Amino acid sequence: TTGCYQNIDGIVGIDSFPTPSVHPLNNFFKCEGENLEINNFVGFELGNIFHWNITTGTDIGFGTIGTGNIGSFITDNPQTVTVEVIPESINGCFGPMIDFEITINPAPTANISANTLRGCEPTIIEFTDLVNDAQNYEWTFGDGSSGSGLTISHNYEYSGVYDIGLTVTTDEGCTDSDMEIGYITITPVPVASFSFNPDHTDVSHTEIEFTNSSLDGDYYEWNFGDETGFNNETDPFHIYSDEPQQYHITLLVTNNNGLCRDSSDAFLTVDDIILYYVPNVFTPDQDAYNETFKPIFTSGFDPYDYHLMIFNRWGELIFESYNSQIGWDGTYPQDGELCQDGIYVWKIVFKETMSDKRHSVEGHLTLLK
Repeated sequence: TTGCYQNIDGIVGIDSFPTPSVHPLNNFFKCEGENLEINNFVGFELGNIFHWNITTGTDIGFGTIGTGNIGSFITDNPQTVTVEVIPESINGCFGPMIDFEITINPAPTANISANTLRGCEPTIIEFTDLVNDAQNYEWTFGDGSSGSGLTISHNYEYSGVYDIGLTVTTDEGCTDSDMEIGYITITPVPVASFSFNPDHTDVSHTEIEFTNSSLDGDYYEWNFGDETGFNNETDPFHIYSDEPQQYHITLLVTNNNGLCRDSSDAFLTVDDIILYYVPNVFTPDQDAYNETFKPIFTSGFDPYDYHLMIFNRWGELIFESYNSQIGWDGTYPQDGELCQDGIYVWKIVFKETMSDKRHSVEGHLTLLK
């Protein structure tokens, strides 16, 4: 067979478009929770569209894929991600990809803790950060002092209410702060002091008035030393028993819910009273009444230090006794004969119970038969 041919002439046009590009970006570093702004993508030529997506890592606050500029966002989910950017021209041509990294460093947490929140001046208090996820710790103690360290002690010398501040910083420069207002209370140590009136008394006046002169106290506890229990009045009155005795009195003063305390003590002496009666007449006439001359002591004398002496008109000692229960029956000790009616002199020497003082008293008595 013979082939048939036909030639056709014409023009074929081929368009040539430039390849789009995007300028490289530096890597970014931020702390968790901070605002980060990614620079707008630019490159050749005008009107390019930029497609981006995260190739390594997960969402840190702006998604994982998109078109256009990323812009600003609040960082989250600490990690390092790689972002890939591909430019596309208005003619549909794609250019070479570029990538950059964004590193989000974890933010620390400041959380103040103390081993005690109250104290008496002076008090050393130990502070620490409960979370402990930073490398640098800066403290302010509210009294003009500061310090650094994860755990730190501070001595509060004066009373007051103090605000505590803590700023923590990581090696990457991420920070957090905690401020506790009125966190520490330091109270002055009270000073216990008191007096009482009368400060020395006897069994006839046992009501005592106490005057509290303590400083910085808000609670008082009196122990009067007579096993009657405690008294919490500020300036109490107390009635003691009518028995001669010495009492140990104690006042406990506290504040800050009993944390700060001081005490003071004193001794109150309740003396006995010397009470005695000496008759001036006795009748040893065998009628069973008033047969013996004997001083009658009720209180205030020492029965173990007692001496009774009877003298006649010529000064002769005719009777003596060292026992307060034994008196003179009116007889001569030499022959047992009853003495004549008349006036005789008596003398008593005895020691009081309230002290080492000795008393010597004398008088006259009349013997009648």
